[in-house]
Amino acid sequence: MSNPAAIARLECRADELAAVLDEHPWPPAWTEGRSPLDFLWVYELPAAPAELWPHLADSSAMNRRMQLTEMELTERDGRLHGRAMTAGFLETVWVEEPWVWEYGRSLACDRVYSKGLMTIARVRVALQELEPGRTRLLWYTGAVPRGLLARWLIKLGMRGIEAAHQRVMQEIIESVRVGRRLAELEPPPIVSPEGEAALATIRERLVGDDVRPALIDALVDYVRAAPDDDVSRVRVRPLARRLGCEERELLSTVLRATRAGLFTLSWDIICPHCRGMREELPSLGAVPEESGCEACGIRFDATEPNIIEVTFRVHPVIRASAVRHFCSAEPATKPHIVLQTRLEPGERRESALTLRPGRYRLRVLGDMRYEVLDVVDGEPAASLRWDGVAELDAPRVASTLQLALENPDARPRLFVLEAHDDDRDILRPADLFNLQLFRDLFSEEAVATGMQLDVGVQTVLFTDIVGSTALYERDGDARAFAAVRDHFIRLYELVPEHRGVIVKTIGDAAMAAFASPIDAVRAALAIQRAFSSDAADAIRVRVSIHQGPCLAVNLNAGIDYFGRVVNLAAKLQALAAAHQIVFSAAIGEEPAVAELLAAEALEPEALEYAPPGPPRRTLAVQRVTLPRASLARAVDG
Repeated sequence: MSNPAAIARLECRADELAAVLDEHPWPPAWTEGRSPLDFLWVYELPAAPAELWPHLADSSAMNRRMQLTEMELTERDGRLHGRAMTAGFLETVWVEEPWVWEYGRSLACDRVYSKGLMTIARVRVALQELEPGRTRLLWYTGAVPRGLLARWLIKLGMRGIEAAHQRVMQEIIESVRVGRRLAELEPPPIVSPEGEAALATIRERLVGDDVRPALIDALVDYVRAAPDDDVSRVRVRPLARRLGCEERELLSTVLRATRAGLFTLSWDIICPHCRGMREELPSLGAVPEESGCEACGIRFDATEPNIIEVTFRVHPVIRASAVRHFCSAEPATKPHIVLQTRLEPGERRESALTLRPGRYRLRVLGDMRYEVLDVVDGEPAASLRWDGVAELDAPRVASTLQLALENPDARPRLFVLEAHDDDRDILRPADLFNLQLFRDLFSEEAVATGMQLDVGVQTVLFTDIVGSTALYERDGDARAFAAVRDHFIRLYELVPEHRGVIVKTIGDAAMAAFASPIDAVRAALAIQRAFSSDAADAIRVRVSIHQGPCLAVNLNAGIDYFGRVVNLAAKLQALAAAHQIVFSAAIGEEPAVAELLAAEALEPEALEYAPPGPPRRTLAVQRVTLPRASLARAVDG
């Protein structure tokens, strides 16, 4: 071909169709003596399978570009039910079987119709790499017509679908070449005059809030032009990459924009297996303790990490938006799943997989149990067998894996191999809880009374005024109160400057939380520097820091942190005096923290803390004392 970006549509050979039907035979119960219609389209494409896969897996975007009918999809009784109007007047109703796929190689789906021209429809897609950057694609579509008229109408309709499919395959190649999605080819939505007026007002308000104008403009342009699916559920982390801005700055801007009326805030319950959104909640207080996923057949604790995702929706005053379905596109909605395959009772199937290094898990749909699999570079190639019940014999395997799955059960089972790492794009509640702006703008948001929400590992910092009793006796209540108040005002400035949040104040003490130890230590140095005066009446503080898992609770109508880590962080104050910072040894051993202390010429003193009460294991801690020269010097934050 003269044009390297052009696709090659090949003539389908009879032996190729026979091979597909031999590999994917029609179940007799589905044909019932009727003759299915078989269509096979073969392409040679100038792109690698890994480049094509995200586009082919998103069959909803493909069908939309082919101008096929929009669908209504609902989940009932653990099954996906579909409805559409063909040609604008013929109703079709179906139940969709769970898709099966092997990432980058094949996908398959089946529908069982109760209304429409057909009783069964199925699609099979296979990708074969011919050479680097070149792929042979087989796209099979089969249908069992409901009668002779339906058979003729299906054949007639498939002529137009075939031409549209070839056009979209060319669009996919162009999209691969320029790095865009098919959804971005759709014309931009029309924003009403009322929406444009609201955007102008919101922009002025955000500029008045001292938000960077260029970022405001980029956000407003995104809201105007992004596809409906994107603005129906805005995820901050991917959007920050798209706009080329710092994530924390964008999150702060989006929170301000939400208060200004550009977005609404949503607390989404995410299934820990399929990672699909199960519930969309308007407030944190509405989050339940337990939720479930009918599609996966499981119930789960909704208070655990990675179950709640914070997202944003464009305000309906700005523009109407909703997720539109042109196909369920199951593989596109579950990119973490490498392999999903259905095995009949007694069936055994092998797959030759090439996996990226990392942690994976094997599970069976409807079962909360799973087996962990670590893919490690340098391990010898091996075969692995699993029946959905037994523990794995070799939890460490090479990237090249021969996986044999067996179903000893008396019913069909769906086996799943998926990446077990966290979704790096998820915005967790703790990411908001540790942002002072969120606590200031959304003070009404609180965990439901009596609920304990797991917010994962947090770095907790406590400050306390040294000699506060003597301060009140020496200066009197009025002057001492003013000094303490000014000290809190300074803390409320310093902690957010170092990416932390003041959780609460208790008397003369303050509790702050940070996502990382280095930010907490930098804040501690800045706090000690701020209260370094040698004046006799100056306020002096001590600081303690500890890190570990925490729970978020509702206390005094605010979001508070609770747990053993918080308790220990407070008790470590007993080891610190004025101008001193004490922290658990694990924090001091963090490379970034050790490097910072060395740059500040601060030599940690090794100590042990023994909690009061019955004998317990002591905690290794470190303490640094800031000399006057160090206190007066700026610390790079």
